[in-house]
Formats: sequence, structure tokens, C-alpha cells
Amino acid sequence: MNGQGGFRSVAALKDATSIALAETYGCAVVPHRLLCFGGPFRATIETPAVFDEASLPATTVVAKNDVVCTHDGHSLRCFDGEGHAGKELMATTLPPAAGGGSVCGIGDDGAARCFGELSGVTLTAMTSLAVRAGRLCGIAADGSVVCATKAGVEPRLQANADAIAFRGDSLCIAHKNRTLSCEENGVLRPQSGVFSAKGLVGAAGNACFVGQENVAFCWGDNSQAELGTPEKGAREVPAAIFFRAN
Repeated sequence: MNGQGGFRSVAALKDATSIALAETYGCAVVPHRLLCFGGPFRATIETPAVFDEASLPATTVVAKNDVVCTHDGHSLRCFDGEGHAGKELMATTLPPAAGGGSVCGIGDDGAARCFGELSGVTLTAMTSLAVRAGRLCGIAADGSVVCATKAGVEPRLQANADAIAFRGDSLCIAHKNRTLSCEENGVLRPQSGVFSAKGLVGAAGNACFVGQENVAFCWGDNSQAELGTPEKGAREVPAAIFFRAN
């Protein structure tokens, strides 16, 4: 995104298959390479740092603080701030999730385990995860949602969930009937006017889903006009996003 609120292509990230953004940096998987840019790596998005290619191919990249982890379809492993590959952390065929100071994955035994801030927190029989600072949530095989913190496991939500994501500290759930609910003051409430939500992703204080006619709908704090609006400022309800290239 440029200073005028438009968007431009970045040659180094051409054909990227996965991208992850942390507070001060980002990483992307491109053919035959893992690239990172930002503070810890002393590299820019135009000339990113190239990570250890010995651990590729990677299909998914996630980030926590200054540690980057990749998933190759079989296992989860992490790199240090210098780009050196570490040992396998978990055998898993499912992609991991990251948030706050944690990276979490679902092992081949169906148990979700975390590394970092949420180390020691586990959930059983999960099919997908969402992670925020100090809190791990997952979807069980029956569509219910269960969350856990260091203090213990929270009551299960019978949500018929299709996807989950955090918007800031609030958990949002895309239900199998294509409606959407989010936490407000600790209570799960339906988002009015949403009837065809497919998929759901969240980052920092924002969240997006695919809505009517396959258009992206987003809402959140929008503190840097990152949702494509002319001005900075919170977008309280989901609204269509139409990106433009300069």
C-alpha cells in the first residue's frame, strides 16, 4: 500500500502462496524460497531476507514475536531471527495458527498444543484453531467451539462453527449457516446484516470474510486505513472492500 492509500505490486513477493504478518515484520512463502522483511531481519519488502532453503518446500508460514514457523504439510518447525531452521516441533498435516506470543498446531493425534506464551495449554479433538495473546480457541468435530487460557478450559460454545478468528481480543465465528457472530463484552452476539459469510480471517484489530458475490467484507480498528478506506478510523460493521492499484 502506498502513501496515497493505493496499492502496488511487489516483485519480490510475486507468486506468494502464504504470507504472515507480525507487529514489526512479515514473511512470505514464494516458489523455492521463504522471504522475510521488517525490523528483526534488517530487510525491506522490496529486498527481503532469504531464509534457510533446506527446510523448504513450505506451504504455510506463521509468525510470533521474532520467530517464524513453517509448515510443509507434514510437520511444524521454526526459524530463529537469523533465519536458521530449528528442529521439528510437531508432526501435523494441518496448518498452524499464531497470535500474540504463541504458535499452536494440531498434532496427528488431534490434540492442539502451543509453543511460546501458551506453552502447556492444550485442546483435544480439534479441526482448526485461532490464537490471540493468552487465549487459544478451536473448532471441534461437532462444530462446537472451545477456548482455553493458562487458567483452564472455558465452557464449550455450541456454535455450529465453520471458521473462527480473532478481531482484536474478541472471538468471531462464521457459522455453517453462513451467519456471523462475535464476542461483545464477553457475550457472543450475531452480526446484523451478514447472511453469506464464507471463511473468516483476523489480524490485529481487524477481521474479514468473503460475502455476497465473492466480495471481501472487513471491519475493525482500521488504525492505518489498512481496510482500504480513504481515512483512518474504526469501521464498526462489516463493509465491502474494493482494492485499487495505482
